[in-house]
Amino acid sequence: MMKVKNNVLKVLFISLMFSFAACSSDDDNPNDDNGGTIGGNHTYDIELVGASETIELSASIPNPPQEGEEDAFSVSAVYGSNPDDSDGDDNMVISMSIFNNASSEMIYGLFNLGDNRQALYPFAHPDDNDDDNETGLAIRPAGLSTVYESISGTLNFSNVKLSGTTIATGVSSFTLNFSGDFIDEDDNIYQGSGTIVISPLEGLNYN
Repeated sequence: MMKVKNNVLKVLFISLMFSFAACSSDDDNPNDDNGGTIGGNHTYDIELVGASETIELSASIPNPPQEGEEDAFSVSAVYGSNPDDSDGDDNMVISMSIFNNASSEMIYGLFNLGDNRQALYPFAHPDDNDDDNETGLAIRPAGLSTVYESISGTLNFSNVKLSGTTIATGVSSFTLNFSGDFIDEDDNIYQGSGTIVISPLEGLNYN
């Protein structure tokens, strides 16, 4: 799995706790209009093309969850200012996870963004020893135990918005288009491409 430095994990863990608190507060006041942005559904549309098979994943996840379906999906996108950034730039790390609790379909991503809110690096190979580049996607399709992990390729972000829960952490929304090579546990190569949309959460202010 993608390598992640302990200090980055710590920042993102703190951010996640604050995002849960913000969401919980909003759930307690579902009709409270505090001027926050309300986005559309979270969506993903991904294709992995191998030598002998093509794997497709897609979903549209209600945002906010529909009554009675709150536990169907778990979606999280949190950011933290990169603690290793010493040049004064507003670089950040975004950690994203999408999990289908019924089918165990999972998408996990770790992205380094610059102050222009674009990816600083392409996908990193898991075996690389570049401590600066931890960018990657890991995908487990429904009904499978195999995880497909990015090893190279490009990312294009748009509509990146942030809602701070502390001075350096918070939740994020964005659209990600990506294309590159992925491998399974047997090092079989798949051509991967897709679009992931993480929409703003109800009741939060984004910029």
